[in-house]
Amino acid sequence: MYELFDDIFALMETAFPKEEYRSYEEQKKLLKNPYYYITAKLNEKDKLIGFICSWQTPNFSFIEHFVIRKSERGKGIGSVMLKEFINSVNSPVILEVEFPKDELSFRRIGFYERSGFIKNDFEYYQMPLREGANPIKMYLMSYPRALDKKEFEEIKKCIYNKIYLIT
Repeated sequence: MYELFDDIFALMETAFPKEEYRSYEEQKKLLKNPYYYITAKLNEKDKLIGFICSWQTPNFSFIEHFVIRKSERGKGIGSVMLKEFINSVNSPVILEVEFPKDELSFRRIGFYERSGFIKNDFEYYQMPLREGANPIKMYLMSYPRALDKKEFEEIKKCIYNKIYLIT
């Protein structure tokens, strides 16, 4: 994945607000973490068109970033890629989605719901990924079913401790 990292990071920069991803150096360091994975999608010319960055924990898989290049959206690539990811892991899948505030964020939630994810209505914040950034209000979505309060709290604690390194 090292050979694609610069392209992946460049696409990440165009797809997410700066506070929703780590610095180049911090993001690249994750490639050495045995629980962190990047699944890349290339076109027939070996050009990056999308990726999923995920974490594998003992109890669930966590999608931290999922991007399809803007010019490739609406072609079903994201749906196929997400389905392939879900089928490749033997655990529930969790992801964060921004609190809806505009048409795009409502459409994003709809995409995940059509893919079988459930929006869990418990309070959740993405912890800062950069110095000086603030927590961001989000929803945790889960596949294949909704989480009860106890499961939600356990998963949130794991994300905060193992991924965001907050103790």
